Amino acid sequence: MHQETLRHLEKRGYPTANLQSKGFDDLADFKPDAEITVCDQADKESCPVWPGSAAKAHWGLPDPTRLSSATKMDEMFGEVIVTIERRINRLLAEPDLDVPASQLTALLKLIGEDNHGIV
Repeated sequence: MHQETLRHLEKRGYPTANLQSKGFDDLADFKPDAEITVCDQADKESCPVWPGSAAKAHWGLPDPTRLSSATKMDEMFGEVIVTIERRINRLLAEPDLDVPASQLTALLKLIGEDNHGIV
C-alpha cells in the first residue's frame, strides 16, 4: 500500500494497522455481494474483475499518488476520500439492499455517477 494512502486514511480516522494489498489467491474463498472497482485505469491497464455473480460497478476515481505536487496530492486524497465516504453513506442509506445482483448493480452505478468534489 502506498504510504500516502495510509497517511491520509489515518488522518481521517481510519485504522490502517492490518491493511495490505492482496492477490486473488489470498481471497479464493471470498464471496462478495458486490464488487466496486475504483482504479482510474492508470497506464491504460484495466481494473481487475472479480469472477462470479456479485453485483459489479466501476467508480473510477483519480489516483492522487500520480501527482507530483505534494499540495495537489493532499488535496486530491481529500477529495477522493470524501467522495468514497459520500457514496458509501448513500449506499448504506438504502432501505433494502437484499435485492437481485442486477438491481444492486444498477444502484451502484447510479451512486457512482456522483462526482461532486472530484476534479
